[in-house]
Amino acid sequence: MPKKRTFYSEEERKAHHEKKQREADLQIQELTKHWENDPKDVAEYLAFSTQFYKYSSRNTMLIYRQRPDSVFIASYTHWKELGYYVQEGEHGANIYRPETTRYFKPNVPNPTWVLLSKASPEQRHEVEIGMLESRDFTYFKPCTVFDISQTNCPPEDYPKLCGVGYNSTQHKDIYNTLCLYSEEIGVPVSEEDFEGIGTRGAYNPRNKHIHINQLLGDTQKLDTLLHEMSHHLMGHSPNIEKPTMQREFEADGLSIMFGKTFGIEPSDARKSHLAACYQELLKAQPEVKIDALLAPVREKFQQHIEAIEQELSLAGVIPQQIISSQKAAELKREQAMKKEPTVTVIWTESKRLHDGQTMRLSRANELFKAIDKAQQKYPNCYHKAAFRIDYMLHGEPSSYEGRQSFGTGEGSLIDHIKRLNTLCNENPQWENYLLETGGSDALLQDRHEKEYILNEFIPYLNLHVTLSEIEQSVSEKLGETDELTLERSEQFAALQQNVRTVRAMLNQGNYDFSVAQINELSPKFAEWMRQISKKSIQQSSENTLTKEEIIHDFEQIATQNRTEIRQEQHEEFEITML
Repeated sequence: MPKKRTFYSEEERKAHHEKKQREADLQIQELTKHWENDPKDVAEYLAFSTQFYKYSSRNTMLIYRQRPDSVFIASYTHWKELGYYVQEGEHGANIYRPETTRYFKPNVPNPTWVLLSKASPEQRHEVEIGMLESRDFTYFKPCTVFDISQTNCPPEDYPKLCGVGYNSTQHKDIYNTLCLYSEEIGVPVSEEDFEGIGTRGAYNPRNKHIHINQLLGDTQKLDTLLHEMSHHLMGHSPNIEKPTMQREFEADGLSIMFGKTFGIEPSDARKSHLAACYQELLKAQPEVKIDALLAPVREKFQQHIEAIEQELSLAGVIPQQIISSQKAAELKREQAMKKEPTVTVIWTESKRLHDGQTMRLSRANELFKAIDKAQQKYPNCYHKAAFRIDYMLHGEPSSYEGRQSFGTGEGSLIDHIKRLNTLCNENPQWENYLLETGGSDALLQDRHEKEYILNEFIPYLNLHVTLSEIEQSVSEKLGETDELTLERSEQFAALQQNVRTVRAMLNQGNYDFSVAQINELSPKFAEWMRQISKKSIQQSSENTLTKEEIIHDFEQIATQNRTEIRQEQHEEFEITML
């Protein structure tokens, strides 16, 4: 049955929008507070924001807060218009889009602004001819956007939407073009012998001249030029009183954005210098806010980046828009490392499936179990289906092909694989067949394959399914917008990120889930996954945990560590898992 649509009143919509607004404000406040405590991370944000410079500063911060790995984002509808669709189970980032609505004042005593859409035909005509006053009001409406990695867009199509960017082989040409551009805006550039590489470059604000050390390599020259040019673009001159640390912070920030655009990642030295400048500035001016410092930096980038790229284009220096087959394969492999295994139906006798159908492992596992159970209502009537599982294990793509008979009581897809390989191991007729057809080598190879399937492959599949169940539970909670607090939403989002991280580790054959990268996000989740890995991976498939057992184990772990965490945090996390 189609889901019944719910209609909300204007008051309910207004209350919902106000709630979303408060949540967004809190996200930005927490992000800026984090930057003030650890200003090194500002460099990562600035590099990230170059991809979204046409968005408002507020929206860029919200995207970075929710999905810091984003490359190219669009709404669900826009992705559909582009010919792609958002994959099942994906959760987007919430931002705000401007909407302009026209209002008018009716010809009544003490008139107030009324939506033009509610005007009568006569009033519309009077508005058109200017007899009634009208005005456009712009407000911001919450909307959800999804990154390109959350869609079915193949890596080879990425350049059509977001390009590949500039590479280091172009840095010499970019440097030469920017030298000419700098001269055009009144700031000549000269290379000089600084008798060593201790000094990379300098900007003289009095005569507006940039000096670059001639001993530097092409990439270093470009990086230095961007920093010194940023001093000029930010308006740093003797006539403007501005603390030295603020000047350096602005030049660092703007050069990081330019550098990222041209394929230069911010160095540790640049990050440290940026952070040190802010901290020194904060000592002198405790009231200074980091978001206020970043605003003019992003503004200058917006003002100049398109003009600079136009100059580069005229000079024949363009972003790498053609992706090689090798690069496409690398991107595809990188994308696959983060994904759940997929199941493709090769052919089927069941009407609930169709040839060529592809779905996530967790979905196929559930669906095959349901079809098998339904078919048992018809004794001696079995429907067969051939399938292929495509997966990544130990960092390499692989596949498993099989055939399941629905109605025999085999259960789920994973249950079928386990039952088949267990029966083969226990069947003397199968052993005799192998000895007769291939000899002892064939028997030994088959035993190795069965051992791999039972002791590693099946636990691997089971853990992927468990992760998907957690993801599904989280997604359902995230959909309960009326009851979901910002704190809980962030907790769910962190859990989702943890799930994606663990999935990638699984696909690499890494079962040590207590690594630092997970621990940083959620120590309790790391400990939980470590306990799971001990029981479901290192032990036999007989001991693979069910979802209920996993939750029970986590509750025990949380109870043991109750004294280490605040009561409210424990309760939130417990709710999250359940």
